Amino acid sequence: MNTNGVSQMFGKFAKTKFPKILQCFINKTYVQIFKIDMSLFKEEDACKYPTLNALFTREKKEIEFHEDEDVLCSPSDGLI
Repeated sequence: MNTNGVSQMFGKFAKTKFPKILQCFINKTYVQIFKIDMSLFKEEDACKYPTLNALFTREKKEIEFHEDEDVLCSPSDGLI
């Protein structure tokens, strides 16, 4: 299977609504593995997100912006 196929499979998995107890386990595991500080987000309880995709696209409580026009910022909690 190529990387595009894996990406498509993961996309389907992330959009799937699993039974609440299983979804809670998936979401909490994701938060734990990637050490996400949920206190930074409007909904802090990982179990309240209905899908993994909803957890991926969660809304932050505050977003800071640079005043300098030469600075490009993209809000993300990921690491490169």
